[in-house]
Amino acid sequence: MSFRKRINNLILGPFISSWALCNWGKLALLFFGTGTPDVRIKNMLQEMSVRNLLTYPDLFFIPLTLTALYIFILPHLNYWVAEKVNPIKQKLEKQHYKFESETNIHSTLLGLQSDAASHGEKTKDIPRRRPDACEY
Repeated sequence: MSFRKRINNLILGPFISSWALCNWGKLALLFFGTGTPDVRIKNMLQEMSVRNLLTYPDLFFIPLTLTALYIFILPHLNYWVAEKVNPIKQKLEKQHYKFESETNIHSTLLGLQSDAASHGEKTKDIPRRRPDACEY
């Protein structure tokens, strides 16, 4: 439960994810490398020492930068994209509703024609529409 809370944390979750992406090679050697687990852990700790932070930016600085981008830039980018897509989405929804209403009217008229024809009534008063005619 505690681990799940940390992963869902706004800062820690993205940092752990980006760190794992940047250091997947080191993690693969830790879990699937040759040698005993003690040797693999010792090698991992040597590579991840504090003095290697400046030498290997993928240990801390690149994951920190990716986390900052994810937290601060991505929401603004999502908002911008949604703002650009929303008018197009609304236009498509209007076309869909217009098409649905025309289809409902057309099926209602067809129902009236079939009811009138089944009772032997004249159907000249009901307008007919060619099936291949489309209005856009």
